[in-house]
Amino acid sequence: MRRPAIVTFVLENLGWMIGSLILAVFIWIAATTEQNPVEARRFPQRIPIQIALDEGMTITNTPTRSGQVFLRTQASVWEVLEADDITMRADLTGYAPGTYTIELTVQVATARRVVVEDWQPRQITVSIDRAGEILAEVTADVRSQPPTGFEVTEITFDPPEVRVTGPASQVQRVISASARLNLRDDRNPFTRDIQLAPIDDQGRIVSGVTLTPDTVSVSGNIQPREDYREVFVTPNITGDLPEGYVIHSITYEPQTILVSGRPSALEQLPGTIATAPVDLTGQTTSFSRNVQVELPPGVFFADRADRHRHGEYRRAARQSPLRGPAGASTGTGPFPGSNDHAVSGHAAGHRPAAHSEHADPCRHLHSGRPDRPGTRTSTDHGRAGLQP
Repeated sequence: MRRPAIVTFVLENLGWMIGSLILAVFIWIAATTEQNPVEARRFPQRIPIQIALDEGMTITNTPTRSGQVFLRTQASVWEVLEADDITMRADLTGYAPGTYTIELTVQVATARRVVVEDWQPRQITVSIDRAGEILAEVTADVRSQPPTGFEVTEITFDPPEVRVTGPASQVQRVISASARLNLRDDRNPFTRDIQLAPIDDQGRIVSGVTLTPDTVSVSGNIQPREDYREVFVTPNITGDLPEGYVIHSITYEPQTILVSGRPSALEQLPGTIATAPVDLTGQTTSFSRNVQVELPPGVFFADRADRHRHGEYRRAARQSPLRGPAGASTGTGPFPGSNDHAVSGHAAGHRPAAHSEHADPCRHLHSGRPDRPGTRTSTDHGRAGLQP
């Protein structure tokens, strides 16, 4: 029986056909490899390390949280490979509290034809503990009190409590969230944001815990004390300068003083208190002297009682009494022995200025001659000038 011609052809050329197919496959592989070669290299980005824990556990140390991965794949895959396609993982599920060295595993999304050749680090050390959480009261740690004569009557927080989370062993040490306050310069009610610190029963900061929120709004009510009062001081200038001399400038310090006493006595105090008399009779040169402030019975100084006062004079140029002062030279500055709080008075003008006992700590200064325009000192820095 004769075989069909097609069968005979196939059988006679089978070897050639198989050889041609294999050759075609090799040619295709060579062409593909040349156009899309396989490359092995390090992935350019660091990969986050995922640490798997049981519920209720937390990490108490600071292990390495990222690593590098070395991969082998085709160039076309490298072009589309992203960090989200790669996972580095440390599995601590089922572990009790303690410290462990865990091998890392690396996986690449299955849709990518990628071979993982190496990764660094190969392992990490992780300490774990049971997680804790409490609500802690916000408290004030006042490091400096308000100035003398003032007191803080109330401090409030918003919110009044914060959440403390972290390892149970550390969370249990926290007794409060402390807001540190410096009230040294505060004389009025205030509101400000303050960073909190977790504090234990010894006043030490507890590390390894988290406060939520970690900043609160602190409001404080600062009021003057009833047994203190701040009053202005004015120099009591008496006497006349010799003929041909005028007051060029006058400064004194402090401008205000703090006094203490019974509330009933303080209520009767005027807004301005005079010093003992400062007699200018016969004065022809600049001078500096200390004078006492005269307080009524039952009122006492809360700060320095002495009041330092500066006076400076120069010989005047002759001019019409209706004109303003001629060019005045500057003063020589503070004299030795002055008090701590310097205040300069300013005197100028052609007509007397109104004086308010409660609002102005100074008084009118006159040359002692009836045709002299009166001048007034103020709380500003400056000079006084009177011309004959």
